[in-house]
Amino acid sequence: MHQLAGTPPAAADNCVVNFADSGFVFDIPDHYSDSAQPFTIAAVRKGPGSQPACVPAFSGTKNVTFSCSYVSSHVGAMVPAFGADNNAGTNLACVSGSNLTLGLSFNSSGVANANVRYPDAGKINVLASSSGINGSDDFIAVPNKFLVELPGNASYVAGVPFNAQVQPLNVSNNLTPSYGQGNVAALTQQRCQPITSDAKDGVLSNTTLTFASGIGTATPNWSEVGNADIVATDANYLGQAKLPITGTSNLNGTSCKNNSGAAGPFRHTTLQRLSHARPPSLTQASHYQ
Repeated sequence: MHQLAGTPPAAADNCVVNFADSGFVFDIPDHYSDSAQPFTIAAVRKGPGSQPACVPAFSGTKNVTFSCSYVSSHVGAMVPAFGADNNAGTNLACVSGSNLTLGLSFNSSGVANANVRYPDAGKINVLASSSGINGSDDFIAVPNKFLVELPGNASYVAGVPFNAQVQPLNVSNNLTPSYGQGNVAALTQQRCQPITSDAKDGVLSNTTLTFASGIGTATPNWSEVGNADIVATDANYLGQAKLPITGTSNLNGTSCKNNSGAAGPFRHTTLQRLSHARPPSLTQASHYQ
């Protein structure tokens, strides 16, 4: 079960304790990578009666042991960190035999607070257990944004491939190396110049990104001349459509921001980057013929 960050979990309201008389019920919201994500964990048991409802299994401070495993492919050495309440977390390797025990304070309703922080991207399964009581949940950590760069391009020619590089970054602006193991970002262009009524957007081709250790590369080409920004978008990372990832080659952060006026007619085949304009963008030549 996945829940958007900021939505109060309803763990204790729904007594879903599969084939057991007691268990932990918790829901870690999907969230952007390396953000401290709080969650509640409820210790519940079946109450008396023919149609029992959930009642608290216990209260007070209890030791709860956490373990984890990677559901999606994992690259590198980054691991999640778990903490009690709002305390800083302790790293937990998601490998067989590794676990972490935290002292959690359960209130009279059998609910305790915890948090998790995962600097990488991907889907992780979390298991909680204490004195025979168990429960599990999955969460997805999503890169916060894309850094789009156009390295090593001295000039640009319409219809000729150029270099593009995409780096998925977490909220601390660090690379998330496990991104790119499944679905990946799509590259598109946003025409900035010319902006006349008869200007054409053209087509951006060869946009497939190949990822290695979290860095995506491609050699796209744009069929038109003028000025454009390259945009990377992943609107459905691991099926999570509520936390889209995007980024643009414009250093200002927004495509075509602070753009000067129109240029045309656009028949010239050479696109050259102007040093005083948006350095990571495709910019028009000094004149069109």
